Amino acid sequence: MAETESAAKVSVSYYVNGAGWKPTYDIRASGTSNTIGITHKAQLYQNTGLDWNNTAITLATATPNQGINKPQLNPQLIGYFMAVMRKEKP
Repeated sequence: MAETESAAKVSVSYYVNGAGWKPTYDIRASGTSNTIGITHKAQLYQNTGLDWNNTAITLATATPNQGINKPQLNPQLIGYFMAVMRKEKP
């Protein structure tokens, strides 16, 4: 709330399913005696159906929807039994 009218700069960001990126690499060598160059790139995809022209994007290696709630742990229990040897009656 403000007591008087004022200008403000607002930034909106949101997470959508159907958009993301995966790492790709360019590996180049100019000969067997030279060093090899590796360039890290990103292959972007967006299947949201929205127009993203002139939209600033940020690439992140984290998964935004993880870490919001504590994980539900489901323990796996292993049972065991002891074999009993029986003598057969003659």
